[in-house]
This record gives sequence, C-alpha cells and structure tokens, in this order.
Amino acid sequence: MRALRVGITGKIGSGKSTFSDVLREKGVEVIDTDTLAKEVMSSDPTLRAELVALLGPDTYRDGSLNTSFVASQIFSDESKRHAVESLVHPAVMLEVERRIANATAGSVVAVESAILVQTGYDELFDVLVMVWASDESVIERGVASGKFSPEDIERRLREQDYSDEIKGFADFLIENNSTKDALRSKCDTIFGIIRAMAFGVLPPEPLRSIEPSEE
Repeated sequence: MRALRVGITGKIGSGKSTFSDVLREKGVEVIDTDTLAKEVMSSDPTLRAELVALLGPDTYRDGSLNTSFVASQIFSDESKRHAVESLVHPAVMLEVERRIANATAGSVVAVESAILVQTGYDELFDVLVMVWASDESVIERGVASGKFSPEDIERRLREQDYSDEIKGFADFLIENNSTKDALRSKCDTIFGIIRAMAFGVLPPEPLRSIEPSEE
C-alpha cells in the first residue's frame, strides 16, 4: 500500500495554486516545485557549484541564493535559462521522488508544477489535474494583480508552451474562466474523487507510467 500521487499543473495564472490550496485545507501534503527549486539551489552543494560555474560568483550572496541576479541572467539569455533548467529540474524532481516515496500509505500527496507534461515528469503520478484558463484571462488577472506587465506574462506563456493539444494529457481538466468561487467548487468535486481513489488498491508503479494493454 502506498500514497496516491497527484500532479497539479497549468499555465501561469491558470488557478492551479487555488487547487493546491484546497488540497492543503483538506490535509493533503502539496509540494510546490518553485519553492522546492529555491530550497535545492540553496542546499545542494553540487548544484550550487554547477550554478556558480555557469552564472558566476554573484549567484550567491552571503551564502544565500541571489534570486534577483539569477532572474536577470536567465530572463535575458534563453541559452542560460535552458542550461539552468537542465541542472535544476533533475535535482528538484529527485527530491520530489524522495518525498512522495516517503508519504504515508493511504494518503494523498500532490506536486504542483507548471511544466510536468512538457518535461515528461507527469509519469511520476497516478493522476494529473490540469487547471486551464485562456491566455486572455491569464493576462487580465496577471495585470490586475499588479505583479506582472502584459509583456512579462506573454513571455512566460511562450516559455511554458501550452497548446490546446496539451489538455489531452490531463486525467482531470478544470476550466477556470469564471469566478474563484466557481473554481473552488470544481476543486472540491475533484478532490472527492481523488480521495476515494486513495482508498483503492494501487500498483507499485505510478498509474500514468503503465502502458495500456492492447487486449
């Protein structure tokens, strides 16, 4: 017996963090890969050395990750961004695998990441929940929050590479082009289904990694 593994994904501003919040309120451990990436970049000595070799000594300041410097480097140079991602993503997912392997049997453990499908890591999970919003809604919400300019959001949308076809990878697709209350209601419904699945008998390997039978 093991924990049910849930992947939570969606483009920037789609509302996936709301689904994560609903799960946390119900006692589910949710691992945010953005937060975990910063932790790993600070704590993993091998990764620290690789990042300094790539970006320079200003990558860390007084022993701590210099996030503003790193952001300036990767957002101004696409080749550096890809190089950093190639170092950070495997280290983060290795820690993710360790944590979900240690989750309590019979529980639900979830991982939130915008690029689970694009990186192929969706196969680590039994269930993939995708929260979907139109680019227009994402841009409107991002600008209204005061955190992003339209150009910032458009750039991030291009980087995350969300085409309509990617919807087909989801086991549960939550459309979020309405109100937050409507979104939370949908999240509650999906959680009920997921919680019931956690009580079932699960194979040793994640369900999404199992090839369907041709019979």
